[in-house]
Amino acid sequence: SVGATVVMADVRLADGSRLPHWSLQIDVALGTLLISVVNAASLREHIDLANLYLFVALFAVLYLPLRSALAHIAVAGATYAVVLGLGPASVEP
Repeated sequence: SVGATVVMADVRLADGSRLPHWSLQIDVALGTLLISVVNAASLREHIDLANLYLFVALFAVLYLPLRSALAHIAVAGATYAVVLGLGPASVEP
């Protein structure tokens, strides 16, 4: 996942001014997917990476139209719900 993040950042840095504005939507979606994969993999070691979803929400609100930002925040919430559903069951509420 670190390699994918580096590739995404390199593409954005190399051709960022030439990329269409909608490509930010793809970047945010891929970021959410990468965060979810890493978060799901780290559940067994009890590492909490849920705070990374806040960066998705912050970026979306700052750089995307409101409807798109709200959609990305909803997708981030849904993917985190899936990650929590796949994780180990909690013995205490």
